Parts: sequence; C-alpha cells; structure tokens
Amino acid sequence: MKNLVVLFFCVIFGSQVSFAHDANMFTSYIYKKDNRLLMKLSMAHDGIHSATKKSLRKSDIGKLGDENYDQKILNYLKNSIEVYDGPRRAAVNVGKYSFGSHQSDVYFELTGLRKNVTKLQVVLKLGSENPHHTNLLRVIDPKTNLVSGKYFLRAHNEWRQEVSF
Repeated sequence: MKNLVVLFFCVIFGSQVSFAHDANMFTSYIYKKDNRLLMKLSMAHDGIHSATKKSLRKSDIGKLGDENYDQKILNYLKNSIEVYDGPRRAAVNVGKYSFGSHQSDVYFELTGLRKNVTKLQVVLKLGSENPHHTNLLRVIDPKTNLVSGKYFLRAHNEWRQEVSF
C-alpha cells in the first residue's frame, strides 16, 4: 500500500513538473534599461530546436552547441522578431545568449527607434511553423521594473500586439 501511495504522488507531481517548460510557448520580455530598448527571449530546448528544424533544410540541421547551428538558431530568432515605432522598424541585434539542454535564453537590443517611444507594435513569429504555438510577451514598466502588460501572440492575432510603456 505504501508503494502505491508513493507511486501516486510521483505520477501527480511528476506530470506537473514535466510541463514546466512548454515547447509550444516562448516567453519574451520587452523593457527599457539605460535608455536602451531590450528584449529577452526564454524558451524550452525542445521548442527552439523543433522550430529551427522546421525552418531549415534537412541538410542544415545540426546540434545545439555546434557554433554553426547556434548561429542558425540566432538568425531564425532575429528574423522572427519585428518591432515598430510607427513606420520605423527596429534593428534586432543579438546580445548574450545561452543555449541549455533544458532552457535557452537570448537577449536582443532593439535599435533605430525614438528614445522616448511609449507605444510599439510587436510581431513575434517565433514558432509560427506550429499552429498550436503561443508567444507570451511581457512588458516591463521602466519605473517599477514590474510586469505592466502580458499578451499572448498566436496565429489568430497574426502574432502581433501593440504595447505601451
């Protein structure tokens, strides 16, 4: 009986832990710091690997940690992000990044926009090859450093959202 109780708890709690990093969801944070506009992107290893594989020819697929493959992932991510201040489109510049076996994080600097921008149109087509994919965009208030907005970008809203600071 004791073994059955232990097994029950392992199944219940194990199933909750296994979904901690959903491969069908990428989370991004957009924020201002030191007069710069920045974006942090966090995703599960399986999610970014799957999305990148779908965007590449079979012969171009590699392994995480291989410098060429890491560059392909960064290019995929960079090309999937569009940020507009009216008609101006931001340049998306890759900053530091970490590709882990469980979770990966990439930081971007968004340049070429007005310094005092308060509204942006954000398009995140990350993972759009998968119809069940969702991108969670969180806006960080520069005065409080707290999340001031949370948006779900999906196929039905064309992966697009207007945000304010």
